[in-house]
Amino acid sequence: MLIRPYSGWSNFWGAINHDGYYARSKDYVSIVKRNVTGVWKVPFLSGAYLMSYDIFRNSTLRPKYTNNFLIPELAFCLNNRIRNIPMFVSNVVEFGHLINSDNFDITRIHAELYELFDNRYDWEKRYLHADWSSVLNVNQSLVEIMKNPETMPCPDVFWVPLVTPSFCEELIDEMEVYGKWFMGLNYDHRAEGGATEDAPTVDIHLYEIGFGDVWLEFLRLYVVPLQVKLFMDNLPYPPIAKMNFVVRYKPDEQAYLKPHHDKSTYTVNIALNKGGGIDFEGGGCRFTRYNCSIDHSKVGHALIHPGKLTHEHEGLSILSGTRYILVSFVDP
Repeated sequence: MLIRPYSGWSNFWGAINHDGYYARSKDYVSIVKRNVTGVWKVPFLSGAYLMSYDIFRNSTLRPKYTNNFLIPELAFCLNNRIRNIPMFVSNVVEFGHLINSDNFDITRIHAELYELFDNRYDWEKRYLHADWSSVLNVNQSLVEIMKNPETMPCPDVFWVPLVTPSFCEELIDEMEVYGKWFMGLNYDHRAEGGATEDAPTVDIHLYEIGFGDVWLEFLRLYVVPLQVKLFMDNLPYPPIAKMNFVVRYKPDEQAYLKPHHDKSTYTVNIALNKGGGIDFEGGGCRFTRYNCSIDHSKVGHALIHPGKLTHEHEGLSILSGTRYILVSFVDP
């Protein structure tokens, strides 16, 4: 048995209708979810087979993949049923899983980055930080999180692992290949109806590279649970986030960002590359009200902090290299 994780899709049918097509057997869901394990005789299989060599040696029983106008896998199974060749599915061992390639976009340099909807299991393995849910541990109270400078380095500013280095590297690649950086003008034509920005940045919005819906789903699945634990549980669901963008800092382009308030209820700010002279030197974020600075980046880690009035902050100057961050204004 092979399944698509997070769905009821598998490589077998539990039953067929009078037209010879899919019908759900009473035990199908239990088999797919492995609530019961064993070996079952089934009328249709696809994707992966283990066949007896004796069948191939017998010209009468040898598999045939044509039958009128049926697609090969349907014809193969129908021919087996006609010739009384039994087919079985086993869920005793986990053999692997199926992927959905229907929407795989080969024009992207990192097409897997866009596969959260169609292949969530593989997306999580590749891009979701293994410790993203660590602060959700029921045995760790919010008070304990707030006392730890590794998880709350400034007042009401939480620091959590969120995405993998692969996510960060590939998103930077997608942005640089797209290459149409907004050059920090005060009037932003990309905003709905246009908008005047007090603290404009050199940036590209996620929707410009077709990543906007993927990111909103990411917020819904992985950031909202953090929000509930760290802040409150009365924000709109699914989350509203119209401003989601990657910022680029370069000494000869935009080295810093002046003190400002984010137009958000809370902000997610993810470091996409390494400081300390590796990818860039300098940089960081300073919360002016608390005179509290975070000047060492952790790739894939997010600063999650309130927006609007309480957490004015500034982007500290970089001295060399290029710094990238992913910023999301939630519930603006």
